[in-house]
Amino acid sequence: MALKMIKMRPGFNKQETPSGTEGQWIDGDNVRFRYGQPEKIGGWLQLTRSAGLGGLPQQILGQVLEMTQWIRPISNDKFTALATDSGLYIFYEPTQGSNTLFDITPIKFTLSGDFTSTTGSSEVTITYTPGSFDPKNFDYILIKNASLPTGGETDLTFTDDGRRYRITSVNTTANTFKIELGYPKGTSAQTEGGTGMTNQGSADFAFLPTGAVVTGSAGPAALPSSSINYTAGVTQNTQWSLDVYQGKLIATNKDDYTYEWDTPASGSGAGTRATILANAPTASRLSLVSDRDGHLILFGTEQTIGTPSSQDNMFIRFSDQENFNDYQPTQINTAGSFRIDSGSTIVAAVQAKDYILVLTDSAAYIMQFIGPPYTFSIKQVGTDCGCMGQHAAIYANGAVYWMGSDKSFYVFDGTVKKVLCLVEDFVFNFDALAFYGNGPNLGISKVSGDFVYAGHNSGFSEISWFYPKASVSILKGGTVSEGTNIVDRIVTYNYLENIWYTGTLARTSWTDQGIFDKPRATEYINTDDLLSGVILVPNVIYFNDPTNVFITTAVMYGSTKLWQHEEGIDERYLYSYGPTDIPSYTNIVVSAYIQSGDFSLHDAGDAENFIKVRRFIPDFETLAGNAKITLNLRDYPSQTEASSSLGPFTINDTTTKIDTRARARLLNIKIENDAINETWKYGTFRIDIQPDGKR
Repeated sequence: MALKMIKMRPGFNKQETPSGTEGQWIDGDNVRFRYGQPEKIGGWLQLTRSAGLGGLPQQILGQVLEMTQWIRPISNDKFTALATDSGLYIFYEPTQGSNTLFDITPIKFTLSGDFTSTTGSSEVTITYTPGSFDPKNFDYILIKNASLPTGGETDLTFTDDGRRYRITSVNTTANTFKIELGYPKGTSAQTEGGTGMTNQGSADFAFLPTGAVVTGSAGPAALPSSSINYTAGVTQNTQWSLDVYQGKLIATNKDDYTYEWDTPASGSGAGTRATILANAPTASRLSLVSDRDGHLILFGTEQTIGTPSSQDNMFIRFSDQENFNDYQPTQINTAGSFRIDSGSTIVAAVQAKDYILVLTDSAAYIMQFIGPPYTFSIKQVGTDCGCMGQHAAIYANGAVYWMGSDKSFYVFDGTVKKVLCLVEDFVFNFDALAFYGNGPNLGISKVSGDFVYAGHNSGFSEISWFYPKASVSILKGGTVSEGTNIVDRIVTYNYLENIWYTGTLARTSWTDQGIFDKPRATEYINTDDLLSGVILVPNVIYFNDPTNVFITTAVMYGSTKLWQHEEGIDERYLYSYGPTDIPSYTNIVVSAYIQSGDFSLHDAGDAENFIKVRRFIPDFETLAGNAKITLNLRDYPSQTEASSSLGPFTINDTTTKIDTRARARLLNIKIENDAINETWKYGTFRIDIQPDGKR
């Protein structure tokens, strides 16, 4: 028979079986569509250094959950704020000089107390005087101004170097709390001075915004170090809202304080920590600055300012215009408040062109500035359209898009509408009992909604949601636990072509091009270069300084890398710095593939005859290096597909045709690359097929 051109529709269709998606793509990774054709995505370049590379370590401790960027006028120096589950960081990029990462994690309060420890044990007990601020289990602390014991334990060192310790237990009756010290790498215990020696001293204990909390377990010590996906009950993570107004960074720690950090007139501002925003509510779910009118808006906040017990998850309060320290309404200011009532909690708020879309767990509202005396109007615009998580909504292309908590995607462009999604079941379907064992098709679990992050890549008309595939555990008593905080999937909507595709690109936050020429994103790494493959359990403590790696006896946490995307075609991993501070990179392959649904012959009924394939002619619009094409065969939909006997076939820019022997009732094609310096854009595919009997 003559050659036949295989015509394919753009986008993925995962809603039907492979044998029901003839002429469509059904799966792939690290691909996108432009003008209807699939291509490998661009590469990415590492910006922050990993630990131990020489020079100043630029390790972002913990998992970045939110990121924002701004530029200083006149000097054009650029700042990136990164909020993690363990702190707040600034990545400073001056127009002249070296880039610097520094810690601006605020200190909520400081307690003075006495401590005792026993040589040979990593546990330290602190006795404190109760006051207006009291320690809580899982709080992070810094230890300052320590008066150390004399003699005995020489390894018991507390220095103000940013090292964090997490409280493992609190005894409010005895007014004590305990921390785990952690040991220098390579040692198993602190034994100087003799086992069992009691050491005493005093110090100031500076409390940081609360880190990740694991509920339903006895605490961090109960987490097994052998599983990075273990979940004890529901994992709740410290979340942040970040916004910038006229050089002032506003950072709200979820259900806690709001902080501020002023961009210095010159220099990086290194060494200056963020501070509590004066006179603001002390417990809010999230915040946003209304750019067009200069009001700081706090969502899910206190009805009585300064009284955390009055926090109302549906209450909204806003400051006076361009005065973020005044929230009490008077006749001469524009501060105010109101409560919305559809839903049980405010989940997200997104600033659009001339309105703010407020999303609860079940409804949508628009909030608009109208001026005195009411300042803002509020109107409900949608029901049964709750948002999955705080960062699961984004403004792009003149509309707000969000991942819904009811297994749907939504858009507001004047009216709330569902967005048809042909990968919906793949993203959302989750059955803990049916998929126990972490099967490959587990969708997102609703309890992981706070880890969903929506990002806009305007250069390719893409909105992507990065999310964690569900993990399933069986707890004591046979209780099924679901959810994880390890982002490992991406689902993308191309609003220009109205198509969807999926992948495994794991990013915990994302910013579009604008301040910088290219998009930027963060990746959580739960193993570290210096640990040689030691598994790090999420939500726990890991410390690094230029000379030692400190690891707690129970659990550890990882770090985050900052990447610049659409850079080349590979991952450019920053692995060393020379004596002149010149970076060296190594290229790591970005593997990509795309696979079609099955097609068959229709000459004597639907798939009645077998297909015999004699040859095919590949046609790539772009091909650098090699690509591989596999012809996958099977006779019936329920069978496992297998490559033709001569495949896969390696294709380069000189390949004219491929002769093959392939026979099956159903056939699909897979295009991929698996080496560095390779990229491709699909063009057409012509195949020489003929009927070859009915069995």
